[in-house]
Amino acid sequence: MDFTSIQSADIEIMNLIGGNHSLFADSFMSVLTHPFTWIPFYIALFIMIIKNNETIKHILFIMLMVFMSVLFSGILDNIAVKPFFARLRPFADPAASPLLSLVPGVDDSGYSFFSAHSANTMAVAVFLSLMVRSRVFTLLMMAWSLINGYSRIYLCAHYPSDVLAGLLWGALIGLIVYIIYGKIARKIEPVYSYVSSEYTSRGYSFGDIDMATSVFVFTLIYGVIRGFI
Repeated sequence: MDFTSIQSADIEIMNLIGGNHSLFADSFMSVLTHPFTWIPFYIALFIMIIKNNETIKHILFIMLMVFMSVLFSGILDNIAVKPFFARLRPFADPAASPLLSLVPGVDDSGYSFFSAHSANTMAVAVFLSLMVRSRVFTLLMMAWSLINGYSRIYLCAHYPSDVLAGLLWGALIGLIVYIIYGKIARKIEPVYSYVSSEYTSRGYSFGDIDMATSVFVFTLIYGVIRGFI
């Protein structure tokens, strides 16, 4: 695929985002883009799922759906889409890299289109948001996904169009997986609609959502601290 028609717009946007690099921002974004940084947040989401579902069968089914979201959004991208389009990453593209302000030490392998980080996070974000049904939780998950996507652009690991395509693909996969989940979940465990100040309409505790939000904020604080070190 010929990406030259959108390459110039991509480069212009990237220079607006990361044109004025600082050691703090470089380190901060490098921390946030690393999957291991978010392990406490993943654990918090897992705890939330365990506490708000009654049967092991339902919990395992939800985790299977999360895995399917990642499988069809990101892994399919890595084994099929990226090799097909074979778009070089910005920092590795000889036509683009001289025009960009690169962050030292970024050396991701593979091709650029589209961003598996963006697809993975958005697919999980959409699926869990539809399942939990909380405005605060939805904003939390969208922020998590968009931060990951932004970091990929800032670090010149992906073009903005790579991230946008990944987000759209991830959102579609998350929606499809949720539809499949909805059709099967009713056979595993009754689905109730709650009217409560303590629970979402799907029975998820606002306290557990606050716990996940706190872990998210502390992760950002950790990234800030690492940015200064």
